[in-house]
Amino acid sequence: LKTEDVEHAALWMRVDGADGAFIAFDNMQERALTGCNDWGAFEIILDVAQEATNLAFGVLMTPRGKVWIADAAFETVSG
Repeated sequence: LKTEDVEHAALWMRVDGADGAFIAFDNMQERALTGCNDWGAFEIILDVAQEATNLAFGVLMTPRGKVWIADAAFETVSG
C-alpha cells in the first residue's frame, strides 16, 4: 500500500460461510495507516475453514486522501 494525506486507510478481508455469515474478518482496525506513506508491504492472515464459500477483500479509506494497492496476492501458510 501507498497513501497520501489519509486519516485512515487499510486492507480488509472477509471469509464467508454458506449461510452468508462471516467466518473470519480483519480490517486492520488497530494498525491502519495515516498520513503519507511510501510503498510498504502489509498482510492479513485468516484461517479459511473448509465450509468457506467466499473470500472478499479490498482497501478502505475514510474520509479523505488517496490510497494505492499493488502486487496483491493470496498465499497458503502453514500453521
